Amino acid sequence: ISAETEQERKENRAFGKSLLEDVIAGDEARLHSSAAYLLAGQCIEDGEYDRAEELLGQFEKNQPDVLTLKAMLFEKRGEIQKAKELLQINLFVAYNKMLTCIAKLTGENYCRDMAEALAICDKHEQLALLIGNPYAMTDELRAEVHLRAGEGEQALDDLARMVRSLTEEPREWGGMLTSEMQNKPEQEQRVMRYLAKNIYRSFLADEGFLPYREHPTYLAIAQQLREFSEE
Repeated sequence: ISAETEQERKENRAFGKSLLEDVIAGDEARLHSSAAYLLAGQCIEDGEYDRAEELLGQFEKNQPDVLTLKAMLFEKRGEIQKAKELLQINLFVAYNKMLTCIAKLTGENYCRDMAEALAICDKHEQLALLIGNPYAMTDELRAEVHLRAGEGEQALDDLARMVRSLTEEPREWGGMLTSEMQNKPEQEQRVMRYLAKNIYRSFLADEGFLPYREHPTYLAIAQQLREFSEE
């Protein structure tokens, strides 16, 4: 590459960055985010880390594309541990979106065949195992499927299994993909109790379980959720 060509490249890049700065400073608010994102990436490549950090600070905390740029910024600065944590958070955000979509696909509006719905539940569980999440709550989906099919006792068994896993001692997130994201045991317990309280309320309000209100498994689930959430 000739010196003149390299100089032209630098000038063109500087000109492009100045245009992006003008857009950010301009009145077209709808263009600000896109311009800031593009400019932040170029600043990282050019070693202008402080400006990149300033630009990225304007975005929501867990916005996926921004997390990737922030991880790149930390990596360039040699802060590998912080970069690794951000990449894992980004992965977990994407994972949660996938779990939500899979869960929706088990719903009555999308899948009326019980065998197919349960097979989708299996995929939900497999994804959780892949990421190392011990609290995927797949059995709650299975319970909904069985309840729709008129298999209330099987639904209760599904929920009982889920409640046991929820109220046991805090589990460790498994695998290398989430190694930087584990809560302390006491934090994990608080999260689980909050979750148990919400599940308890939903469980009592679920009209599908009305015929089973006196069933021993129903009563045991209600008691276990209530006691755990009140500890």
